Amino acid sequence: MADEEAGGTERMEISAELPQTPQRLASWWDQQVDFYTAFLHHLAQLVPEIYFAEMDPDLEKQEESVQMSIFTPLEWYLFGEDPDICLEKLKHSGAFQLCGKVFKSGETTYSCRDCAIDPTCVLCMDCFQNSVHKNHRYKMHTSTGGGFCDCGDTEAWKTGPFCVNHEPGRAGTIKENSRCPLNEEVIVQARKIFPSVIKYVVEMTIWEEEKELPPELQI
Repeated sequence: MADEEAGGTERMEISAELPQTPQRLASWWDQQVDFYTAFLHHLAQLVPEIYFAEMDPDLEKQEESVQMSIFTPLEWYLFGEDPDICLEKLKHSGAFQLCGKVFKSGETTYSCRDCAIDPTCVLCMDCFQNSVHKNHRYKMHTSTGGGFCDCGDTEAWKTGPFCVNHEPGRAGTIKENSRCPLNEEVIVQARKIFPSVIKYVVEMTIWEEEKELPPELQI
């Protein structure tokens, strides 16, 4: 009887109404014993609402919803603070040669027609303005959100993969400062998030039932 009551309590906690803001949702995840179970419960509630069946879906609206409802809470959970602030701190720590800035919906991106391996290889405004590509033929795009800057990725560019701020040999780059700039709390959270997300992606990829979801994704 005690085991049944304990199980019922756990289900009540997981099935409780989820917080509405990314910050509060991340805090709620942090209070759960099993992050993976709580994360799947969140997806079970949100994904059907975002990708509900309709004849002509608004793809931009869907991307914005995914960013706000799934990716942004994960970023808050990972960093334990405003992701923009934390990423800015890491940027100024000078420890990375990759930019990796995540684009927000409506943000301008740049693709060099002379040097990009393909049109999906893009730069943020700061990296573009501080690179050789500003003097080349280029195209401007408006991001729908979720992509990231490819500055520093040598496989994305034929020439000029680095802007001035991310070029190798610059003071403070990873070769000169091999100490990981991430604090222990972020590393602990990362070890929860990335295996959980990868496990979810793999299990959904190999799921063979077309008309039924896995039990953990059923509300």
